[in-house]
Amino acid sequence: MPKEAIADFPDPQLFKGSMGFREASVKLLRERQYTVREAVSALAGSGHKRIVGTPEDIANFMQQWFEAGGADGFNLMPDVLPDGLEAFVNEVVPILRKKGIFRHEYEEITLRERWKMPAY
Repeated sequence: MPKEAIADFPDPQLFKGSMGFREASVKLLRERQYTVREAVSALAGSGHKRIVGTPEDIANFMQQWFEAGGADGFNLMPDVLPDGLEAFVNEVVPILRKKGIFRHEYEEITLRERWKMPAY
């Protein structure tokens, strides 16, 4: 991977994309020596990052992206339903809660209160 591709961006005001996504991507690329092909495979394609690993691997990845500002939430695409979703909820969510980056409960009681929608 060329050094200039993962260097700090000289003027963030000129960057047209998500600076948080860029910074999280660059941080990931700096952590190990990727070839351009590996980087494209890891970060491009469908626009979604695929994560495969142990519950700890997945929770650590999510924490890394969240803390780097590359994500403020995640869309889950389990491999199979409902088993993949149940495995995530039962195995990954408790790790995220221990890390302090996933809530234990909502403050609001209803979805309407959460979205602060007027009652009709």
